[in-house]
Amino acid sequence: MEERLICPERRCPVGDDRKTARFQLGREPEGMLGVAARCAYGAPFVLLCSPVVIREGGKAEPFPTVYWLACPYLRDMIGNLEGGPAFTHIRGRIRRDGAFREGVLDSAANYRAKRASLYEDLPAEVKGMINKNATKSLLAAGPGGIKTFENIKCLHIYLANWLAGNADPIGRTAAELIADMDRSARKEADR
Repeated sequence: MEERLICPERRCPVGDDRKTARFQLGREPEGMLGVAARCAYGAPFVLLCSPVVIREGGKAEPFPTVYWLACPYLRDMIGNLEGGPAFTHIRGRIRRDGAFREGVLDSAANYRAKRASLYEDLPAEVKGMINKNATKSLLAAGPGGIKTFENIKCLHIYLANWLAGNADPIGRTAAELIADMDRSARKEADR
C-alpha cells in the first residue's frame, strides 16, 4: 500500500532532515525527535515528535501528536479527504464493524504507550515543567489528544501513525481513500 502513496513528482529537498521538514511544513518542526518514515524519494514522510515542546520564552507545553505527517502531497490529499465524506464513512465503520472498532482501540492504546515511552525518556527538568494534570491528560489521550476513540479528528494523525509502521485501521483506510483519489485523478488527467 505505501508504494501507492507517493508524490507524482519529487517536491522536497533531501539531505538534512530538519531543513527538509522545515521546507515541507513551512515552519520549524516543533518537537521533532527524528524521522519515523521516509517517502520513496528519501524525504521525511512522517516525523517522530516529543510529547513535550519548549516554546519561545522557555514555556513547556504538552504535545499529544507522536507522529506528524510531513509530506506536503499527502497533507494536501488528506485535506481533500477531510473536506468530503471520509469522517462520516469512518465513524460509521467504527459503529458497525466490531473488528475495525477493536483495531482502532488497539491502535489508540499502542499510540498512548509510545507517547508514554517518549515521555519517560524526557529529562526530569522537562517533565517538571508540565503540571501534573496536564501530564495525566497527555498520557491518557488518544492520537492527537482525542479523549474518546469515536471522536476521530485530523486524519493526518492516523495516516502518519500507519505510515510509521503501526497497525492503524483509520490510517490504513485514509491511505486507501487517498490511493483511490490519486488513481481517479491520474485517469482523469490521461483522458
